[in-house]
Amino acid sequence: MKCLSHIILSLALLFSTTLSAQLAQGDITIGGNAGLGLDFTSDNSILSFSMAPSYGSFVSDNLLIGSGVTLSLAFTNDVTATVVGVSPFVRHYFNPDAANSHWFLGLETSVLYASGDGDSFLIAGGLMQAGVTYFLVPNVAIDAGPFFSYFSTDGQSNNQFGLRTALRAFLSEGEKGDWRDLEGNFGEGTFYIGGSALSLNFINDDFNNSTNFAFQPSIGYFFSDQVAAGIQISFNTTSVSDSDIRSTQTIFMPYGRYYFSPPQRMNNFATIGINFLNFSAKGDFFEASGSEFALFFGAGTDIFIAENLAIEGTFLFARNFDREVNNIGFDFAVQYFINR
Repeated sequence: MKCLSHIILSLALLFSTTLSAQLAQGDITIGGNAGLGLDFTSDNSILSFSMAPSYGSFVSDNLLIGSGVTLSLAFTNDVTATVVGVSPFVRHYFNPDAANSHWFLGLETSVLYASGDGDSFLIAGGLMQAGVTYFLVPNVAIDAGPFFSYFSTDGQSNNQFGLRTALRAFLSEGEKGDWRDLEGNFGEGTFYIGGSALSLNFINDDFNNSTNFAFQPSIGYFFSDQVAAGIQISFNTTSVSDSDIRSTQTIFMPYGRYYFSPPQRMNNFATIGINFLNFSAKGDFFEASGSEFALFFGAGTDIFIAENLAIEGTFLFARNFDREVNNIGFDFAVQYFINR
């Protein structure tokens, strides 16, 4: 109990620290993820690959311009599916000289092409968001604010509005060329965070009105200079008003890590954990619920590109004992390290 109280107090003090993180021409922002997975059973196999990187550059102190790219591939014994797209965006910051809270208005357009099983279609639309970029530490910020989006395909439309938050990484002009000389910045008492924070979407399309809430954080803590433990949580619930359908999925993934050396530029680690999944769905004419359990283990590396920022690659093997499915996967993500 004393150890848990110490962690909670440290986390509370973490974000009450005053810092200065001003925006300037030449700064860049990066984000996104990538993954490669293979699910195999005795009668079927699915090979999937996905990547969604994002890059932006400040062309002036106030103006951020960039784009995201989406590529997803899936192969089964019978079907090949592909999704490819681009999402250019522009964002205007009203107070780039502020200490750590920067208000913005942003616009984004997206074009996606999807094909599979002999069919193909195009999805196009746009998104507008107003909000604030709040810096937790000099290189790591959280975006939060309301949004509205509109997408259409084959004469059908989809409108969404709601609240969205996300973690975003920033590098200053002077930091962009220094990453080759950096060493890891972690040790006993360090927190690291990743994943996405939360989103609340109210969706209206040509068929239904629905509400979706998603919460997908990831957080870890170093109990010593080389031993860490963390948890990934995923909560997703959707309610469709016109057909009275409700579905909920909750995933808990506690895990442990051991880093093989003190902090350096490339930091290799081994990891092991468990995955608990619980789901339920209910409609006018059906009701279903269940739970699943999986064990996973693997190895990875954190390569620091800024003082508090690392690109993380992880190779994992997982066994789902309820569905008797094995999975081999390789994931890329951005990890944010926060020292007290």
